[in-house]
Amino acid sequence: MAASTVDKPKIITKWQSELQNDEEGTFAKIYCHVEIKDDESSSNKDVDIGNADKYFFTVRRYKDKATREEHFSIKVYEVITNDVCAEIEKTNIIELESKLLNLRVYGVLLGRKHFPKVRQVIEKAYPGLTPRTVDNSTLVTPEVVERIYMMFVRYIDEVGIEVGTNGLYNIPVDEFKEYLSDTEYSKYKYSDIRQGLAEFTKEIEKKALKGTKCSYGRNDNTIAKGDKRIKVISFVPAVVESYRITKLPET
Repeated sequence: MAASTVDKPKIITKWQSELQNDEEGTFAKIYCHVEIKDDESSSNKDVDIGNADKYFFTVRRYKDKATREEHFSIKVYEVITNDVCAEIEKTNIIELESKLLNLRVYGVLLGRKHFPKVRQVIEKAYPGLTPRTVDNSTLVTPEVVERIYMMFVRYIDEVGIEVGTNGLYNIPVDEFKEYLSDTEYSKYKYSDIRQGLAEFTKEIEKKALKGTKCSYGRNDNTIAKGDKRIKVISFVPAVVESYRITKLPET
């Protein structure tokens, strides 16, 4: 007597794109349409689609104003929560597939067989995306961050800010932002400046010292002021001192 068998359902997965618009411009939504062709004798217990139904991607296209080089950014969302779970800030057609595969490092557990398909759909959608012009003259480079740091060293001296009880020069965030808005650096994106200062380091006596101290996972610090806690940008004294201009002795 032949053993009875249960037919597995036929699974069809198809990655496709959909052009959409928001306040930032045109973007492509890349998602997987999953179709399971089943009948009463089939079982869904062993269906494995490599998590293709768990994620969707958004793709935006950019063009450098000066060089005319193009790149694009990709965000990965979880379907259930609609939250961003990973991001490729900058890539191009040549690097695309390797950058997509690297998303697994960030917990995007999409089956490997799906990444080439995602790449193909992105390449197909790419010509339909209107590129957003990027002016890299407002890019917050390490050199720009250092100049901003030096400017605030002068501000600390001019205003007479003293080292606080936490051993740092503390400038309240509101004061920091207000002063910055009246300088040549106001053209730069404020969040990029804050992040640049949070990551800024200087080598002093063969040691890399961070220029600011931040609370864990943030680009600012929190200190107690009276019975309140306030947000500040905290500058490290050793790094501040390294930028101070030595005054000539009075004659």
